[in-house]
Amino acid sequence: MQGLVTLLSKKFDQHWFSLKFKDPSIEMEFQKFFHRDMTAFATTYFRIILVIFIMIAIVVIYSLFVQAKDKWKFPLVSLCLMGLFTGFSYGLLRWSRINLTVSKYYSSIQLIQLIVIFVEINILVGSAWSQQGWGVVFCLQALVSCISYCKKEQFFVLLGVALYATGRTYVFIPRIAEMINFNYNFWMSQAILYVTSRTYTQNLRAQFTQMKNQEQLLVLFTNLVKVYHDGIIMTSKEEIILYNQSTENIFCQTDESSLAQQSHLSKYRVNQPDTQGQIGIPLKKDQKKPSLAKIDLEQGCGSGRKQQNQQCGTQTPKSIKNSSEKNTPHFSPKFQERTTLSIIAGMHKTLKSDADPENLSLWEYINKLDRDYEVQQDTGERNSINEGGQYFTIQSRGGTGQQDERIDQTLLVFTNILNISGQQIVLTTVRDMSNFIELEKQKNMTKLKTIAFASAAHEFRNPLNAIESSLTILEPYIDQKRCGKFFQIAKDCSSLMVFLVRDILDLSQMEAKSIILNIQECSLRNLVQECMRVFQMKAQDKGIKLEIQNEDSMYWPPKLNIDENRTKQIIINLLSNALKYTVKGHVLITTTVSKDHRKYGIIVEDSGVGMTEAQVQRLFTPFTKIMANRELNVDGVGLGLSISLNIARALGGDMEVDSVKGKGSTFTLWLPLSQKNIQDYDCYLAQETHFESDRKKFIITDEVDPQIDDINSLSHINKQFLQKSLKQQTILKMGSKKSKHNI
Repeated sequence: MQGLVTLLSKKFDQHWFSLKFKDPSIEMEFQKFFHRDMTAFATTYFRIILVIFIMIAIVVIYSLFVQAKDKWKFPLVSLCLMGLFTGFSYGLLRWSRINLTVSKYYSSIQLIQLIVIFVEINILVGSAWSQQGWGVVFCLQALVSCISYCKKEQFFVLLGVALYATGRTYVFIPRIAEMINFNYNFWMSQAILYVTSRTYTQNLRAQFTQMKNQEQLLVLFTNLVKVYHDGIIMTSKEEIILYNQSTENIFCQTDESSLAQQSHLSKYRVNQPDTQGQIGIPLKKDQKKPSLAKIDLEQGCGSGRKQQNQQCGTQTPKSIKNSSEKNTPHFSPKFQERTTLSIIAGMHKTLKSDADPENLSLWEYINKLDRDYEVQQDTGERNSINEGGQYFTIQSRGGTGQQDERIDQTLLVFTNILNISGQQIVLTTVRDMSNFIELEKQKNMTKLKTIAFASAAHEFRNPLNAIESSLTILEPYIDQKRCGKFFQIAKDCSSLMVFLVRDILDLSQMEAKSIILNIQECSLRNLVQECMRVFQMKAQDKGIKLEIQNEDSMYWPPKLNIDENRTKQIIINLLSNALKYTVKGHVLITTTVSKDHRKYGIIVEDSGVGMTEAQVQRLFTPFTKIMANRELNVDGVGLGLSISLNIARALGGDMEVDSVKGKGSTFTLWLPLSQKNIQDYDCYLAQETHFESDRKKFIITDEVDPQIDDINSLSHINKQFLQKSLKQQTILKMGSKKSKHNI
């Protein structure tokens, strides 16, 4: 929370002299903000200039009647200069209203024009030394200085006009004391004007920074409301001031009954929302827009400024107006009013789910909370009336044709009362619980079905085992010529039923996430060989090559911690599928090791029919069978691979498949390796490397008998054996020589 507060209250970096923001984008936004403030001051400034011009014109016209004609020159020239000044000021005001660049230099131009014209008029009338009238000039300067955009530029402008006034008065004021007094007062007034205008600009930019932080908060709040899946409604005194799209989805009705109810709801006044379609903010016609009404989903603010410009008597620049109109969709006021009335109608139809003696609708319930809180505020009570979740039921009609089906929606409503800028607002969150309730019902039904199905399958297993055992006992007594075919069908069907019941029990355990594993050390090589022996006869009957490729040269973990029966179930399933979908060719088993992932892979590769990418994507879905080659597998139900994948993941491994249509498939069963297995694998690799180097670089020493010069062509084991035997022969020969010598 503290980090969010810090983020939303940050200050933007500024240049110390000009006070401009260093971020160009922020400075551009401030120009638009400054333009609004500047046009208001400039309009007031022009009105004062116009009044002064009218007063001067009255005085000049009066002087023309009372003075001689030879003295008309100076009053008429002064009136003309003032008229030019007023006309120029009006043109500059009109131009600055529609152009941001001109508005930035408006203050500087007016300061220069004001001082130059007033100094020249005083010199013209012969009263350059007099300080009469300069009080009005300084007031006008103060008004114009407040709308100075760049303080650096204003500093040099004031310095320039002060030097200009000093130079002109130095020439036309004869007395040095009067000239010094005038320029002293003038320079001091310019310094005071600069300091005060700089302070005003600092406050203005601080106000802009605060406004930007508020806009960021409003944008954050708006986007949060927009993407929130629950309905959010903000009301105040029976007025909806904000709602989101989810609220429309919950309450808006298009059936005739709800539209008919809107006729008696016309007493609720609703205006066009100031929004871009996702957030509705209707307001009263006689009410100013609150801060919440300035929300703009794209810009953060926009329409609120337009209203403020109109209140100040100004107009929005065309460039700004065009850009905002392009990005803002226009909605009919009637459409917005009808949408809000539909929401109110839906809230009137929403009643409390529990036994409520007052039988209040949701709309009445919210307004009652608002009134109760207002009464508490008036009486000084501090009892909390913010209630927890309340369940409401909204009834809507569904179905087609003449028969309508009544569908009840269950809503969970949370209310909270806020006080924003002295305005009491009821924040209501509405969550449609219908889907959650229906989903929970479906989950419970699925769970009950799974339990019932598993119980039935468990009860089926004992009779099926008895049937299978009885058929095995009866096999020697069956007349194979007369009944052998039917006996074999009965035996195959009983075996199929046993496998199906086992698969159903495994699937039930996996859905309940209660699969039972018996982890123990076992020899993976013996396990794979045992699985191969099961299908050796079937492979020979189909003429398919079934073998472990390069069995002696592969690495087999001596001991692996796995569930032997479950692992055997996966491998048997993979071999069974490979043989089923292979008409000719081979089914090969290889192994691989992934040290990075600490996995041991058993690869089953076949040259069967293969699969497409779409078939591979849904291969591990329960009860999924490939119908393109249905004649190759007519017995299965599509549970084997799904169960195998879940067992592999329960063991800590995984399964992968790679298949090419018409060329075959490759299934890889990954099993986890322990640290001891990794160390054993490293030793295996070191021995293989050492053996290979010994085989290539073996050299016979000089002590070896020359009879075995061709020993390099033998294996390493045979070399050692022959070397030992030849050494023994040498020792025996030496012993016999010594015995003869002794004799």
